Amino acid sequence: MDRITGTAVVDLGNGKRGFQDQILSTGGGSQEGTVVTAKWLNSVQEELLNVIVQSGQLPDDGDLTQLSKAIAEMIRNTVPPGTGSTWYTNEPPAGWLECDGALISRTAYAGLFAAIGTTFGGGDGATTFKLPDLRGEFLRGWDHGRGVDAGRAFGSFQKGTLVGGYDDNVDGANGSIVQGKSEGAEIGADPVYPGQYTQTVTVYGSSDPTVVFANMNSWYAVTRPRNIAPMFIIKY
Repeated sequence: MDRITGTAVVDLGNGKRGFQDQILSTGGGSQEGTVVTAKWLNSVQEELLNVIVQSGQLPDDGDLTQLSKAIAEMIRNTVPPGTGSTWYTNEPPAGWLECDGALISRTAYAGLFAAIGTTFGGGDGATTFKLPDLRGEFLRGWDHGRGVDAGRAFGSFQKGTLVGGYDDNVDGANGSIVQGKSEGAEIGADPVYPGQYTQTVTVYGSSDPTVVFANMNSWYAVTRPRNIAPMFIIKY
């Protein structure tokens, strides 16, 4: 496709050609109008229809929205399904979902299912699959053979590091001990989920180095860095 050609065209500048109106005047000053050829019109038609057809639509002379739909689809596909992003409002934008661990349809979200499959959960095993659940989580890059965080499967969960502790008795407390679990929030500690940790720990320098805690969540905390809480979203 090219710009209109012929003798009765207007120079739009920078090598661009445009149309001009026909002006009929008995007193002089007449102007020949641009002749729009069938060849040029066919080129325009095919260019527009190519966009519509490539978006998966069949040409329909009764639908005057096909071109806008096709352009919207092209824009949507510039970001492939499975792309993750950080979002700074509390509702995901159109074409995106919150990474909230929801079970969603494999057919309704076929593009996303093709991208991530059952990496984060197989749903019911037939019609649904699970979104990654990144609510309240930090992200760490997949090691992928580097050896810094070896042994991790792609998309796998990793528990936090236990540090410090709580003690309901101030006697003999030191810098690593906080009096009372209720003060954990004051020092920026997250709770422990006991099922993620062994209930037997080794205490350095203790006369009985192996200590069994019946409820580790009452004694230890998980650290966290300073942070802000936006929303993690994924493209479908």
